[in-house]
Amino acid sequence: ESYQWLALKLCKHGCIFVSFQWITNDLPGGIQGLTPGIDVKYMNYENYGKGATGSAIQPILDDLKEVNAEGILENCLDLDNVILGGHSAGGSIALMNAEYFPQVKAAFAYGSHTQGSTIMGFPANYVCPITSEKPILMLGGNNDGVITWSARRYGKEAEDCTISLKQTFDKAIGGNRNDRYLAIFDGANHFTFAHPKDSTTGRPFLDFKPKNDEEHRKIMSEIIVDFIEGKDLQRFAGEENIDVFERK
Repeated sequence: ESYQWLALKLCKHGCIFVSFQWITNDLPGGIQGLTPGIDVKYMNYENYGKGATGSAIQPILDDLKEVNAEGILENCLDLDNVILGGHSAGGSIALMNAEYFPQVKAAFAYGSHTQGSTIMGFPANYVCPITSEKPILMLGGNNDGVITWSARRYGKEAEDCTISLKQTFDKAIGGNRNDRYLAIFDGANHFTFAHPKDSTTGRPFLDFKPKNDEEHRKIMSEIIVDFIEGKDLQRFAGEENIDVFERK
């Protein structure tokens, strides 16, 4: 429900929007909770890069083949042109896993980075590389309390919430394809991307008070649609609601 605003926008532009909920016992310490589908076998310092860290992606792609084979959506899905997208940890999974699935053509994320957690054996301030040679769109806000107060997970002190996003864009993404983008919205927080808010995530209490949420979401939906359609996003560089706009 929190991403319905984006789903409706994408569907109006001819996209099929797929989301899921997964409750797992595989979190560190055996904690049960919601997950974007993280394969802990590869989400550690020793094994990162040896396989997909997103354990939900292949099962969803398999299910979509069945949906496309019969029923109301028979032959309606272009399964050779899949875009991965996500928010927070789900966005990190999208960024990290585009390379492992040939049918995935691009990835976008909001409030996400690829810094490795020290609890998973990564050195402090380590940025996991994104080796995919595909278009990437990173979105975020400069008022993100969740990233700010989660900095200790990555061996840092509380920080400017944009640093992890900038480090991911600068260090994790190589090359100069000119279709990788970073856009940080002025006043947006971690849950600007989720509307209505979902208190069951257990994280909103960390967030800072946002501003211009509705206007931000409008622009976010436009930039995501243009990205998926393969358009040049340079027109958003002068958008007054965007504090940082970079491309490479």
